[in-house]
Amino acid sequence: MSDAKELRVALLAVMLILMFAILGCELETNPVNSDPVVNEAGFPVTMISAPEFAPFQPIQDNFIPMPGGDDPDETIEGNSIEEAFYVATDLALETTESEYIPYADQAYTIWNDPGSAVDLVLSNFRYDGMPNVLVGPTSAADVAAIETSDVSEDLLMLSHYPAAIGDREDDNLLCFATTPEHEMNVLFYQAIYSGFDSPTFDQSATIDFIIPSDFQDSTKYVDVISKYEWPKWSPLYINDIFYCHNGNIHGVLQEINDSWEGYYLFGQYYICFIGHDWHHDDIIEAIGSLNEYENYVDEADILVTSSFAGNEDIFNSRRAMESLENHNIFSVRPLVDPYGSTGEYYNRLEAMIHRPAVYESHLVHDIHKLLTATLTSFNLEELEGMDVATLKQRIIETSYDVYGITGPMSLDEYGDRNHISYEVMSIRSGRWQVIRESYGEIID
Repeated sequence: MSDAKELRVALLAVMLILMFAILGCELETNPVNSDPVVNEAGFPVTMISAPEFAPFQPIQDNFIPMPGGDDPDETIEGNSIEEAFYVATDLALETTESEYIPYADQAYTIWNDPGSAVDLVLSNFRYDGMPNVLVGPTSAADVAAIETSDVSEDLLMLSHYPAAIGDREDDNLLCFATTPEHEMNVLFYQAIYSGFDSPTFDQSATIDFIIPSDFQDSTKYVDVISKYEWPKWSPLYINDIFYCHNGNIHGVLQEINDSWEGYYLFGQYYICFIGHDWHHDDIIEAIGSLNEYENYVDEADILVTSSFAGNEDIFNSRRAMESLENHNIFSVRPLVDPYGSTGEYYNRLEAMIHRPAVYESHLVHDIHKLLTATLTSFNLEELEGMDVATLKQRIIETSYDVYGITGPMSLDEYGDRNHISYEVMSIRSGRWQVIRESYGEIID
């Protein structure tokens, strides 16, 4: 054999080896990026969750804020909500002796997109006789659109988004998220029971509210506030609600100040600020300006909704920090006990996403835990052909015996959480501190 022919044979052999090596690499599964283990004989659900974005200042009139932030130019890589459901599935498979463990058969990322929500529901609807479950309609518009679809009567929705709550009569929605009612309940109790710390031991309170005029959820909060009007809650006197345009906080404080001319108030006086992250500048400016007024405004303590809890910008305002030497500030945030259920869940999730998970991730864990407990109570014959109303009722009944990392899971007859655990925070010694824990409740 000539040298040239031997060279051609050698080159051909090398090419064949390289081709097989490349094919082998393409066929090899990367265990690091593989999907979590699921039991194909388990209970499949479809999952919808919102993308996680960095916060920004919205300009749209119909803007609905996304959980975890809203800036499409600063997308956070990955989705801790989906990962939380996968981790919960794996842990349930390891620890629960049940053939029907919920797992995400399909997971999608959308936000407040009714058309896409309906399309996803219809394309993933199963006709195998088992109940269809959707985890995560992200908004009331999504829920309303799904409710008008052809499969609405045979689909149960389990949402971890407060924006999903709309008309709560006769819908197939169970919502596990915090609501304005839970949040305001904790703030109001804090206002009343702060009297225990006062020299006069006075458990009464008077509250004025400042709500930004561009706050999309203002109607929900106003509806909640009306439930607490005196004399039903005699220790608490709801005085008035003032609406504030951006940058006009001094005008509103002057209006509040003038409204108290010649009047006496009831108990400790509070000004309660309600709003989103982008309203924080006005809140900080208002806190720094309290001592410039009279007629009780200069004596007011401050209540702020959960978006302000832990805010660091206030420490950069010398006027605000000096003002807080004479005024108390209280805010609240949902309490998460990652080790209340299993520390293994928290450790695995943090290892997967390499950052703190958003609150909705922990709600998804608790949804999975409750759904698993409910399905375990059925046998195969009961599950096959079960209607959604039966499954919904059983979930509500089971919820009273399940405690999640976001607190007790008990649901009322509409499918909303009876209680949600909160931390009450205040600025003490120049930093935010948790001063107590409290349950946010739904009142009659």
